[in-house]
Amino acid sequence: MKREDSENCDTVRDTDPGTAQAAWDADRALVRRARDGDPEAVENLARRMLCIPRILDLLARRTGPFRDADERADAVQEVAGRVWSALDRYQGRAGLETWIYGFCSLTLIDLRRARSRARRREQPLESDASLVEERPEPFAGLDALEVQAAIGRLPAEEAAVVEGRLFDGLTFEQFASRDGSSPNTAKTRYYRALDRLRGWLHRSFGEAGSPDGPRSSR
Repeated sequence: MKREDSENCDTVRDTDPGTAQAAWDADRALVRRARDGDPEAVENLARRMLCIPRILDLLARRTGPFRDADERADAVQEVAGRVWSALDRYQGRAGLETWIYGFCSLTLIDLRRARSRARRREQPLESDASLVEERPEPFAGLDALEVQAAIGRLPAEEAAVVEGRLFDGLTFEQFASRDGSSPNTAKTRYYRALDRLRGWLHRSFGEAGSPDGPRSSR
């Protein structure tokens, strides 16, 4: 096992399954002690969460820069709040930083969605279908690591279009051009993937946590 330096957010690289599981068990114990109010554990956990701004900056290089320092600070605060409120759901099935990475990723999706919604209010006649239109509340309230794991279970062609829409903000036309398919094919794969995700995540979290909501809401 190799623990990366602080520039890589202390992410644990798993070279030996047994050693990795021992590290995850230690993370789970740390989270449990922090939830019980152990001051030293709370301090250690807060120190581990200093990876949040670095992860957000890394993701922003792919999804687009923050509008300003205030937007970045708001994103950091939002991720931290989500992580703290979900500590009782951390099961130690992955390293703490990997779990936090999922919250960072989904928070950025929400941030881009809100920004796109604001743009569309300013330009209501814009014809291009966007992620905001298609998915008004993507994965709201769900565990980020569970969402990522569910996407990973999709067939490759469906996972690709979901990631293109969610993480890269591509329209169906843009994705089809990049993928060499047609927009209709991309759209069919996307909604078929959402049906799979809805079923999987509904079983894990219940109807209120179902991504995309009822089809009639689009």
